[in-house]
Amino acid sequence: MKSNIYDIHLSEIELRLEASLAGSAANARLELSSSIGIDTVAENYNSTETFRSKVVNKPTGYTVKTGTHIITAPTAPITSTNSTEDFTTTGNQVILGAAGSTYVVSSTITLEKSGELDIVLTDTLTITSVSPIAYGVKTYDVSPDISSLNIQSNEDFSFDLTSTSIGRLLVAIPTADDDMIAIEDSNGNIWPASDFTKTISGGHDIWQLNYDTQFTGSYIKSFTIKTI
Repeated sequence: MKSNIYDIHLSEIELRLEASLAGSAANARLELSSSIGIDTVAENYNSTETFRSKVVNKPTGYTVKTGTHIITAPTAPITSTNSTEDFTTTGNQVILGAAGSTYVVSSTITLEKSGELDIVLTDTLTITSVSPIAYGVKTYDVSPDISSLNIQSNEDFSFDLTSTSIGRLLVAIPTADDDMIAIEDSNGNIWPASDFTKTISGGHDIWQLNYDTQFTGSYIKSFTIKTI
């Protein structure tokens, strides 16, 4: 049977479209990312990180204009210059204060081709500090707080523990976030909110397990906080 000239699979069309876009100057872009992996961190964050800037969909025949790939950050090294289409900085001390403070990084690159206008690409990455989630195991306290707990951005409602001392599991969520209904581990075990006592302190809902527990062994135990 003679095949229909219009009978082209959707996947074939997509592949042809991607191939045509890859060489188009209109679709070239610069992507800036960080070793943090997300764009929020816990307030008062202070850590050495790296930043990566890379060209995506570089037009056919274009090259990087010498010394024009630049990443600029608020802390040393304030600028990092390169002549490749994909490079990474090292040793940037990322420091943020109270919730709402930001750390802004930018990158720029110029692509050139003989007989054509230069193409200038830019990108910006803003890292914002937020009220953190805190977790850990501590001795029972009638008025618990988040001191000595592990801290992380409230963008991630999962956390890991290894071995701990005997004590009460505590999870602290910013009061402005949704209410906790349970904690589930990677094995499917569930601790409902009714197993915890909630205390509001310092802008956090602190959930303290009503009985002592202990996590043993060197392997990582992963937990997910379930909210309404």
